[in-house]
Amino acid sequence: MFYDVSNTLIVVDVQRDFAHPDGALSVPKGMDVIPFINKIVKDYELVIFTRDWHPEDTDHFVQWPVHCVAASEGAKFAKGLHVPEHALIYNKGTRAIEDGYSPFTSGTFAARNLDGDSLSEYLSLRGVRDIDVVGLATDYCVKATAIDAYKWGFKPRVLLAGCRSVGDPTEALDEMWLNKVEIVWR
Repeated sequence: MFYDVSNTLIVVDVQRDFAHPDGALSVPKGMDVIPFINKIVKDYELVIFTRDWHPEDTDHFVQWPVHCVAASEGAKFAKGLHVPEHALIYNKGTRAIEDGYSPFTSGTFAARNLDGDSLSEYLSLRGVRDIDVVGLATDYCVKATAIDAYKWGFKPRVLLAGCRSVGDPTEALDEMWLNKVEIVWR
């Protein structure tokens, strides 16, 4: 089945440890993305929610505080986030030796019965070309997802109304722009 190429959304890491103010790696105003995402998610035929899904022992925790450990409370999607029944869940950062910033470079679908060995292959098999990206955080996983989407031959757009960053996003936005990622400011 081929999807409408302008009708694919990737929601990046809107999880309790990132979105909630008391999360282990809280993104400032992370909860603010939820109303926007809940409003637009119904407009997409293909929706993929990514989530950090780290093992308890990972090299990633050398650089960052422990967060989003697989099946933990902090790894759950943020309270109030609507995950539609038809949405696919993609776990990233699942191995001890990977950071998992981008679903295009690491991870697996939570449902194992999906065809395609990777996210890029899964999307390509369905004729997807254009991808909208929202989530947390603009300057880390959103940036990595959007840039990798372009590198794998997709046409990504980052919808900033559905994103928040850890710090000043200027450098990340410049890097995305230089890598042919369209930035939508509203």
